[in-house]
Amino acid sequence: MSQTVCDTASLKRSDNINTHTHTHLILSRPPNTDLPVCVDGPQSVVVAEGEDVRLTCRVDAKPEDDLRFTWYFNNTLDTVEVERHRVQVRPGLSYLDYTPRSSRDYGSLACWATNTVGTQADPCQFTVLEAGQHLTLSQVGKSKRKGMGCGGQQCMGLHCFHVHHSY
Repeated sequence: MSQTVCDTASLKRSDNINTHTHTHLILSRPPNTDLPVCVDGPQSVVVAEGEDVRLTCRVDAKPEDDLRFTWYFNNTLDTVEVERHRVQVRPGLSYLDYTPRSSRDYGSLACWATNTVGTQADPCQFTVLEAGQHLTLSQVGKSKRKGMGCGGQQCMGLHCFHVHHSY
């Protein structure tokens, strides 16, 4: 249970008599109430232009009813709120079907959940990377590629192929 403790003290002087008043107040949240917290850590996804990817924002929150989600997209130019009609909400999660249409559609997305206790302190974070671009080893290790059959778990895949040159 979360508590906030407040102490007050006052001094009143009247007729050459000092009166001290001390108050100790404890404010508690009801049991089983918590701000939403991201279930998954930051995620990177690799998609090609025109390819759909589903980004799932899972939170642990008490109470879980009446969760509201707000998504923001950020690239090097600006930060904009994702239109609400593009966001789907289910108990404990929200998802966004995202399709980059140009190079400006690559960047990061943040998902913020709010319940009756308040808004989560740190958003769930997603980085949308362009397929075919040069990736660092850490980005590849954290990426999820659509269609790899990872069942929602982070995974890494490697495709090898033989190139035969005829001269």
